[in-house]
This record gives sequence, C-alpha cells and structure tokens, in this order.
Amino acid sequence: MGLNPKKFFVGKDFRFGFKGSGTPEVLKQTGARLGFETDIFEFTHLADERISSTRVRQAINNGDLKLASDLMGKQHEMCGRIVQRLNDYRGLFVPDAALILPPAGEYWVNLKNSTNKYFTKAIIFPTNQFIEINLDQAAINCFSKDKVTVEFLQSVSTAVPEEIELEIANQRHSILN
Repeated sequence: MGLNPKKFFVGKDFRFGFKGSGTPEVLKQTGARLGFETDIFEFTHLADERISSTRVRQAINNGDLKLASDLMGKQHEMCGRIVQRLNDYRGLFVPDAALILPPAGEYWVNLKNSTNKYFTKAIIFPTNQFIEINLDQAAINCFSKDKVTVEFLQSVSTAVPEEIELEIANQRHSILN
C-alpha cells in the first residue's frame, strides 16, 4: 500500500536518498514524473539566524522553550497517554513516539484532550522516557481515558508565581464546572 502523496513541502537545503544526494530539484522532477507537486521554501529567519529543525531541536535539548516556541510559532508539545496513576496527585505520561524531550527538570505544562485543558507541573527524569504529571482527582478522571497532548510552557525556575497561581485557579474552575 503506497502513500500516494499529492504535495511535498521542503526547504532549499533539503536532502534525501543515498548519502543525501537527492535535492529539492530532483524531488520536483520526480514529482512531475510520478504525479505529485513539490514546493521549495526559502529560508526564514528569526533574530538574523535561519530557522531550521536543527535549531529547534537544539533549543529544546538546551531547555530554551521560549526560543523553540518562537522558532516553531507554537509551543513544543507531544501526544501520548496517562498510563498509570502513581497516587491521588500524579500520573505517568508516556509519549506515543520517541520525541525530543527538554532536559530533566520541572516544567509548567498544559495537558489537553479533545475537550479539556489543564495547567499543571510536569517532571522529566534524566533516566526515563516518561513524564510525571501532577494531577488532582478531577483531572485524573478527565485525562486518564483519552489520548492527551502535553504542551510545554516553561521551566518552573523561570515562571512568574502570580501568573502561575491565576492560571491554576482558572483551569481547575473550568474542569470542575
């Protein structure tokens, strides 16, 4: 079963195939022959530096979630499931795929499913590929059945306490009502 793509979007420096010998132009020629289009994008810059997937990965790996968000135009997020309840206030989130995690530490996150959004704290441990998420009982009931998205906002150490408290109060109110 083939994918039958209709269109590819690639940057000017995109490479594929054996030793990266395929170029956007080769992809465009191949598409003309096989029936798909290829759009080749010019480089986009932020603060006089080129935006690239490598730069985004480096920002996330370095824990610079603000830069990663600025580069992507949205927050870094990953999908998965809350697979285990550790106690009344914590659950384990396991991503669907091996994705790029920020460095070990505590982060403010939004936990989202198709109908709810919950602001809380998540902990990434250095030796595990799961994320521990702080949840109260109402949130556990809301999020433990569905696939969820964890949207990383910022490291706990860079948070502004007043903004955090207000957001927590608003989120809990919306879930309970």
